[in-house]
Amino acid sequence: MDLQGCLMIGGWCVDPTSCRVTRDGVSERLEARTMRLLIALAQRSGDVVSVNELLDTVWEGVTVTPDSVYQAMAALRRALGDDPRNPKIIATVPRLGYRLVAGVQPLERLQSGRRPSRRAIAWSLGVTAAALLGLGGAVFALRVHRPVSVAALVLLDMSSTMDQDVLTEDLTERLAGRLAEIPGLRTPGFRAALALRGKRLRPVEAARLLNVDFVLDGAIHTEGAGFRLAMRLIRGDTGFVVWWRDYHITRASALTVQDTIANDVAKAVGVEPGRG
Repeated sequence: MDLQGCLMIGGWCVDPTSCRVTRDGVSERLEARTMRLLIALAQRSGDVVSVNELLDTVWEGVTVTPDSVYQAMAALRRALGDDPRNPKIIATVPRLGYRLVAGVQPLERLQSGRRPSRRAIAWSLGVTAAALLGLGGAVFALRVHRPVSVAALVLLDMSSTMDQDVLTEDLTERLAGRLAEIPGLRTPGFRAALALRGKRLRPVEAARLLNVDFVLDGAIHTEGAGFRLAMRLIRGDTGFVVWWRDYHITRASALTVQDTIANDVAKAVGVEPGRG
């Protein structure tokens, strides 16, 4: 492997060109956006970098919410095996941002036995970042990134008669199918969610079992001659609600409401419904 231009960060050999990180013979490929996040932190090693600053650099020209930073940071930490509760590489500074606490050195300097200056490190990182931006520009322009995973849990029947099981299952199956059709999203599907029905799991537990970033849950309530769907999107790592909305439907519109819900969910996680 050509190691020219690689960096050593916290014991990992980081190759921005191939978007790979390697340590002790274990190699992991990062998504391009996740690698950009790591490089952005490395460029300011030891400094606190705010979420807004990361949005301006890593997601430049793309309209996303801070949740995109949280997702990418979680993916980066998983790849590097870094525990946010006891960080060795990236520390969270509450209400301020993130700080790269691991050492950063250009690999060729490390191999030569000479300790690089802060200026040399900054220069090397600048060149690396420029190369990464240049090589990945076309990819970023197409907004190709790691798919966001969302599991649609079976809707709860909170209707006045409590006899809408068929409707709730049909709605959930249709919604899972629509989510699966959106480029940039992936879902474990209806049957995986159906297997969890009745287990009284917390959202974070369901997310862990289904291996997803978000869980979409909701309930159906009687409203006049129709129904009200109360939907909410929950982060799988924290259990925090990041989006919610009510949908007022009739039995006839229940057959098409899944398109509206799926599109709204995609937008909530920064994915354009019609594009990847």
